[in-house]
Amino acid sequence: QVLAQQRLQLAPSSDFGAMDHTMLSQLSHYQDRNRLQQDVNELMASQRANLKPQVQRFGHAVLCMLTGTVPIQYKGAQYNIPVTLYLDPPYPSTAPRTFVTPTPNMGIKESHANVGDRGMILLPYLNQWKGFDRASSNLVGVVHWMIVEFSKNPPVYAKSSATPAAPQPYAGQPVTVQAQLINASPASAAAHQRVPVAKAVPAQLTHEQRLRQSVKAKVDSALLKLGNEHQQQMNTARQEHEEVTSHNKAVEKGLTELRQDTQKIRRAMDDLDDLEQAAKQVMAKHQGPFDIHTAVAPNGRLAAQLLDNIATDCALDDYREYISELIKDSSISEASVAQYTKEIRDTCRQQFLTRALRKKILRAIQASSLTSA
Repeated sequence: QVLAQQRLQLAPSSDFGAMDHTMLSQLSHYQDRNRLQQDVNELMASQRANLKPQVQRFGHAVLCMLTGTVPIQYKGAQYNIPVTLYLDPPYPSTAPRTFVTPTPNMGIKESHANVGDRGMILLPYLNQWKGFDRASSNLVGVVHWMIVEFSKNPPVYAKSSATPAAPQPYAGQPVTVQAQLINASPASAAAHQRVPVAKAVPAQLTHEQRLRQSVKAKVDSALLKLGNEHQQQMNTARQEHEEVTSHNKAVEKGLTELRQDTQKIRRAMDDLDDLEQAAKQVMAKHQGPFDIHTAVAPNGRLAAQLLDNIATDCALDDYREYISELIKDSSISEASVAQYTKEIRDTCRQQFLTRALRKKILRAIQASSLTSA
């Protein structure tokens, strides 16, 4: 039996092939209009379903919705399932509300694994919706999983008697803008197009089939929960592995620095051992009465000149300090201040020349050492 095509009537609305800025201007109360436009246009471009975006008023609420059909393959033939997607103002923070919207001569299967008695579509993809992640939560994915699940088990069947009232969506929502939308019949969402739905499927399921579907739904839910737990465990293990790796690098760096410090200490200890041996040799050489003049006797002409230069510099330091103390103690009369000031100036000049000469002597000693080496 082939289901007859039915034309449904909608309240006045704005239709368009793709969402544009004119359309968005009617949705100023939406949380993220740019994301809404991107997702709708992406779905239109994918051509996965014959859905048309609309803006419709439900009481005081103006909402965006997608109406039409999704194609499925069942027993070698293609069928079109009428559906409606409601994109509420918080979208994409909240997942789309999706419904099967059968024509008057169609009914919704009882105990369907993915469709409630009032037409609400139930998909794991919607339960795991993460609006902030557009790559994993988008309208193309919603339609894809509708096609996958409905191709396994179509959600509608043909009625052989008079047309009953169209089913209403699930009404267990808070009384908000969404609630106003729910009070409007989603069956009307398939307007402006004929909905061809192919060969009917049995209206009643056997007890065994219902049990199978119930068990399948529970198993799928358990597997999904188990998969989420395993994924969370893997993420935790990966994070711990990264932390351990980071700590290992820090420990390796600390060990490397410790090895370098150990080598420096060993070199310093070797130098101290050498100095100790040299000191012992000097002490052994000068056993008995110790003559300071012999111990510090210069070795060579430059060394003797350097020693004299240092002694002169020290003597000039003492002389300047002595004159300064006389001035502080007021031991110098006012008449003699000018003479002593001149003396200090001459002493400083002489000390400057003495220190300049010392630098020349040191350079000469260094040059001599390099030449002999």
